[in-house]
Amino acid sequence: MEHRLWLAAILFSSSAVPVAAQTGGVVLEPIVITAQRSDADWLETPAAVGIVDLQRTQQGARNLAIDEALRRLPGIYIQNRYNFAQGERLSIRGFGARANFGIRGIRVLVDGLPLTLPDGQTELGGLDLGLVERAELVRGPSSALYGNAAGGVLLLNTGAPPEPAAELTVTAGELDFGSLRLEAGGRKGDFSALASVKHTTFGGFRHHSDFDETAFYGKLVRETRNGSSTLILNVSETTSDDPGGLTAGELRTGRRQAAGNNLRFNAGEEITQSRLGWLLRRELGGGQTLDLRVFGGYREFSNRLPFENGGQVAFERIHSGFGLQYTVVGTLLGQPNRFIVGLDAELQRDDRRRYDNLPGGMRGAKTLDQLEKVDGLGLYAANTWQPAERWTLMVGLRGDRVRLAVDDDFIAADDPDDSVSRDYDELSGSIGVGYALAPRHRLYANIGTGFETPTTAELANPQGGGFNPGLKAMRARNIELGVKGETARLRYDAVLFDVRVADDFVSFERPGEPGRSFYRNIDTRRQGVELGLDWRLRPEWSVGVGYTYNRARFDGGGNLPGIPRQHLFLELAHDAPRRFAAIQLVAVDSIAADDANTVAVAGYGLVNTRAGIRRPLGALQTELFAGIDNLLDRGYIDNVRINAGGGRYYEPGPGRYVYAGATLRY
Repeated sequence: MEHRLWLAAILFSSSAVPVAAQTGGVVLEPIVITAQRSDADWLETPAAVGIVDLQRTQQGARNLAIDEALRRLPGIYIQNRYNFAQGERLSIRGFGARANFGIRGIRVLVDGLPLTLPDGQTELGGLDLGLVERAELVRGPSSALYGNAAGGVLLLNTGAPPEPAAELTVTAGELDFGSLRLEAGGRKGDFSALASVKHTTFGGFRHHSDFDETAFYGKLVRETRNGSSTLILNVSETTSDDPGGLTAGELRTGRRQAAGNNLRFNAGEEITQSRLGWLLRRELGGGQTLDLRVFGGYREFSNRLPFENGGQVAFERIHSGFGLQYTVVGTLLGQPNRFIVGLDAELQRDDRRRYDNLPGGMRGAKTLDQLEKVDGLGLYAANTWQPAERWTLMVGLRGDRVRLAVDDDFIAADDPDDSVSRDYDELSGSIGVGYALAPRHRLYANIGTGFETPTTAELANPQGGGFNPGLKAMRARNIELGVKGETARLRYDAVLFDVRVADDFVSFERPGEPGRSFYRNIDTRRQGVELGLDWRLRPEWSVGVGYTYNRARFDGGGNLPGIPRQHLFLELAHDAPRRFAAIQLVAVDSIAADDANTVAVAGYGLVNTRAGIRRPLGALQTELFAGIDNLLDRGYIDNVRINAGGGRYYEPGPGRYVYAGATLRY
């Protein structure tokens, strides 16, 4: 990319905050966020928090992967949209970039219930993006409020149950993409309900990348004068093939091919899971609120990796926990004040087995049988005070204990007992100060610390059984200085950040075991700027911009792999009562693929567009939409496998891609 182009983009800035329709000089309505574990004004919060209104920004989208909704936010970079066996990799200021599958180092919650496990793993499978109305993104370490693996926090919220209504959406596209989604909801008395069922199939751009998922999400809400009670159920079943990474030579001979061993060993995975949660809120009077959450989940998982020795993994997982939080909103020394104190307790039990993976994906002899146990307990308190008219002070403190243990049930003469445990005791803190430069413009500074324990899988010992004795917990210190504000037609957010990480996790693969990662520690540093803008040119026209510069390096030199130095999002959108349209530019800088920086994967720029019309049809409302991704048919690498064995760094993305769909609403 020409640096002059990137420099021009710095003139624009935003956190993609939703803008309500307005006229003349009417000031935008304040936005209430929940990222600080209680309701707070976005503008008054001295921290980098981005918000996306998906109802406005996702009209006519496929909702195939979460990157479609979040890529407009500065600070977050997402890879791997088209290999569903690996899952999307989210990176916030470099946290999470090491993950070769799933999400690491970032806390994710849906409707207040955690998707992230106590050991720091997150899987987004079974999430119906069509139900999600709003996303909040906390950029930077947030362990003072959220504990382990909070290098960033993503909060996803589904909509409130409507008056009786139903919606059917059918979407189809190239590469055998098909989606059928039914949503319904209603209210009666104190009770309301909202539910969706969705079935998605996708053939994939590359060979051996089929994906099939069926998911249900529902919630039942009771609202009374003194609070609310919400019951949530999520059930899903997923099957996906894994085409694997390609070498540079294979990439030149055929972008759509799968890796040879992935075909030979039928690499892929099957997942069945269910989650159940209960949220209770009680208004105690006098500005006091008590929140309780109780949740549990069960997951059956099996996969086939592209090698024989221990190449099949199967486990049954139980995850449960509860949280209790007390909030009081009042005054301190006569000035507005909000105080919260809370407790989080979670447990995770993985009954894990490994087997040899024989050609064709046939299961061979058992090579591992162990019960992996993770227990997490956290106590936290936070206070937000406005000591003077222009000033805001926010402080937080949290203590965590995380225990990881393995009970080895596979013991033989040549395989000793590898039962082991490890405890982590961590104290995290944060302090933020905000100053009103003008009535709707704020300058803020924030410093916070975070930590992340290895997961039980990441603790695997490359030299044998038990835990890797040399792998430590990661600790981070984040400093940011920002400015944000709004006018009648504009919201903006710009922030400088500096993150120092001690004992960061870096992945590597061993020869002969592609797709299986081991980890080591190294100190790193990330410095950069996040800029953007959400500008309502006219009531029906808007511009959205998000730009990130992240200089992520090892201490002593060398770029961190998997993190682009710069990435940019630009969008021009039109939204009228009877039609909508949007055109986007997504540009990504080059990426180092290995620690030594000997392999650089070229950057790219993609143009995406979509449009639709709305018309009444009797008692129904209809919506017809279509879109084209990668309009200019660019060849690019959708995912970079970091430090991949045998040079298999590359997972190419599709060329020009067309889809269309229709929605009927009652």
